[in-house]
Amino acid sequence: MEDIFYLSTKKINVKDINKIAEKVNVKSTFIPKTLDVLEIEYCDGITASWFNMSLCEFQEPEDEKFLNDNKIEAVFCISHHPRNLKIIMPHIKNVLKEYGGWIGNDNEKFQPWFNLENIESFEYQI
Repeated sequence: MEDIFYLSTKKINVKDINKIAEKVNVKSTFIPKTLDVLEIEYCDGITASWFNMSLCEFQEPEDEKFLNDNKIEAVFCISHHPRNLKIIMPHIKNVLKEYGGWIGNDNEKFQPWFNLENIESFEYQI
């Protein structure tokens, strides 16, 4: 599994992400009552989990500064298998279209950033 991050300047939650998922061709969605996560099966066996992260989980001063400087209100960790990225990409694009923001890698300052205009060029960075 690989993690990428969706960062938004809007206050959104897993229910908002789920509404967008229902507009694309997904097989099923599930939001456990005890966790702030959205489990999606896009098609047979191809899944992703959207974890809604609390901003206070980012405790390093540089992380806090980054989030404040960029007016980030919501962060989701999207856990998925890299070979399935093309299948989950329509959902990611629709989230970017509806709520703005960008997709980033699991590294310092989530670099490089990919928004709706350049998401087709997404690549994993370590």
